[in-house]
Amino acid sequence: MKPNSRLSSFERLEIYNRSYWSRVLDAFSEDFPGVRALLAQNSSTGCAAAIWSSARRSSFTMRNLGRNLAAWMERNPELAGPHYGIALEMDG
Repeated sequence: MKPNSRLSSFERLEIYNRSYWSRVLDAFSEDFPGVRALLAQNSSTGCAAAIWSSARRSSFTMRNLGRNLAAWMERNPELAGPHYGIALEMDG
């Protein structure tokens, strides 16, 4: 990305990065509204980030974002929050 009169190349790329991340969080919220409601805001964002990070290794589409949600929560109950058990049941 080339800079323009208002933003550097890095600043322009950062806007794209934030927009993309917002779409990932929105997709997580839309696909798993019950799980999202049970998790604390920070836990939900952490879950989405960690799940997306591991999902990208096998697929680059958001369609597969939650494919391994239950397995991820089982491996990371401390990040899933205090309602981990209920959230795990909701996914299954």
